Amino acid sequence: MKNFFKQFGIIALVAIIGFSIISCEGPMGPMGPMGPIGPIGTQGPQGEKGEQGEQGPQGEKGDKGDPGNDGISIIWKGELPSAPVGAQINWAYFNTTLGNAYIYEGASWQLISQRGASGSDGNNGISILWQGERTSHPISPHLNWAYYNSNNKTSYIFDGTTWQILSKDGEVGPQGPIGPKGDSVYLVTFNANGGTFLSGNNTISIEVAGGELVSRPSNPTKTGSGFINWYTEASMINVFNFNNPINNNTTLHARYYYDDDGDFLENAIINEIFTVGNATQWSSAINTIRNGGNGRNYIINVTGNFSVAGAATTTFGTAAGLTVSIRGENTISLSSNGSLLIIGINQNVIIRDITLIGRTNNNTPLINVSGANSLFEMKGNSNITGNTNTSNSGTTSGGGIASSSVLIMRDRSSVTNNHVVMSSTSTSATSPSTIHSRGGGVYNTGSFIMFNDSFVSLNSVSTRGSVYNDVSNSLGGGVFSSGIFTMNDNSSVSSNISTFSSGASSLTTINVSNGGGVYISSGSFLMNNNSSIRDNTATSFSSIGRGGGIYIDFGNFIMRDTATVYGNNANGLGGGVFNNSNSVSSIRIVSGSIYGDELINGILRNFASSNVSLQGVGQYGVFNGENWISTGDLSSRSSTIRVVDGQLQ
Repeated sequence: MKNFFKQFGIIALVAIIGFSIISCEGPMGPMGPMGPIGPIGTQGPQGEKGEQGEQGPQGEKGDKGDPGNDGISIIWKGELPSAPVGAQINWAYFNTTLGNAYIYEGASWQLISQRGASGSDGNNGISILWQGERTSHPISPHLNWAYYNSNNKTSYIFDGTTWQILSKDGEVGPQGPIGPKGDSVYLVTFNANGGTFLSGNNTISIEVAGGELVSRPSNPTKTGSGFINWYTEASMINVFNFNNPINNNTTLHARYYYDDDGDFLENAIINEIFTVGNATQWSSAINTIRNGGNGRNYIINVTGNFSVAGAATTTFGTAAGLTVSIRGENTISLSSNGSLLIIGINQNVIIRDITLIGRTNNNTPLINVSGANSLFEMKGNSNITGNTNTSNSGTTSGGGIASSSVLIMRDRSSVTNNHVVMSSTSTSATSPSTIHSRGGGVYNTGSFIMFNDSFVSLNSVSTRGSVYNDVSNSLGGGVFSSGIFTMNDNSSVSSNISTFSSGASSLTTINVSNGGGVYISSGSFLMNNNSSIRDNTATSFSSIGRGGGIYIDFGNFIMRDTATVYGNNANGLGGGVFNNSNSVSSIRIVSGSIYGDELINGILRNFASSNVSLQGVGQYGVFNGENWISTGDLSSRSSTIRVVDGQLQ
């Protein structure tokens, strides 16, 4: 220790006196106790700002605030001349008086918008005056004249001083490169065949990739007809199958059924249309219909004149619910005896414009409407003609048509030049013949209706009796009816003949010819709307032809709407009308004329040996619903009977 202090003291002494002595370092002694903290010194200068640290993680989302109060929508009250009464907050309206829009803020109306003052009118513009296409400028141009110069393909306009260019034709650019060859594409053309599509076009063309299907377009429409289907050829033989892929350019043809006069029910489907030009095609069409089933509709378009064999069985077999429309301005005639058409149960047959011709020595009516609930209807200029129904015994009925169901004639359809001829061959008084010929044109036991200008004309019934005949009668040269017969709209029964002749010098009984035009056996006969019975004849060898125009046996005859009976002739009684005047028959005239023996207007009269206008009794009056109210009686007379609205003139 003494050495230590001695050394330390020497070092200190040396330092004091300015000497430097290097000594060896000894071990550090223990730390002394901390002295007291000195006073805080003055703050040093701020150091440089350090770099920004990395962004810390996002804190959690705070709680959702409370919802605010609902706003109040503007409630628009429209245009009004003054503020609406009972206004509520946010009501608004346009004041048409002031031209301003207002909103109600709870205490008063506040202005929203205000109509500005109208600005002054601008100057009128000057229209372009087009001068057309020229090869040079027009002479003496005016402001805004314009034209197209066909030489340089430029349009010009004159600005008052010079011609300025309006436009120029563009130039054709260079042809682009040929693109890569694509798949085969074919064109399918739909020919509406006189019809139109919704676009108004008559054709539609659709591009179809080879092997793909073409879509069916909307059905075309055609006035007075209905669309059937698309066919692959113009002759309408094969229906196009839309499930077949297209691999060629294709043209398809529309086919229609024509129904401008309602041959079929509304929206009826036409199952098949036949084009018939000869007997073979006719037979094929008939067989197809016979075997086609019930409830079907067909059209037969007749395109040629031909003959077919007569038949004794129903033409279309037993198919029921059938409608067949036969059309064409051609003729079908019989090549052998029989009927041309026999219409069965629940079958409807309509003919239009066609002529059906029978035989001069046939043994049956040309048309036989025999089935229950069947119909035969004639339209256009259709004609039943040239058939003579002959027999030597019994009763023969219907030269042209025999109908027990419904027969309708329309338009200018006609039954002409048909005959029923009976000639007795009885040679023994012990076995006399009873023979009748009935309905030279039409024999009706059902319902027969004539419309428009249809007519039954130039038909006849004739009977030739023998000395051994008990009864021999000719009844109804034009029409024989024991059902319902109605004439309308200028239809007529004219120039028909009922005649009887004897095969011996005398007969053992009275035999007559009744009803040159119409014979009403029973049922009813109604004449309406200017219909007429005229120029018919009932004649018998013994002057007992009766009812030159009409013979009423056990039926009811009604005339209305200026119907007329004139120009008829009976070589017996009742040149106009003969009423058998039994307890069943009646004549009732509301409006109409049965002319007598006086000549009126140079042509209007009837002829008979006596009672020229009427043989028998009748009445004139009016109907109140179904009830007849007579205003007077008629009896046999030769003078004209003219009734207007139930009053005899």
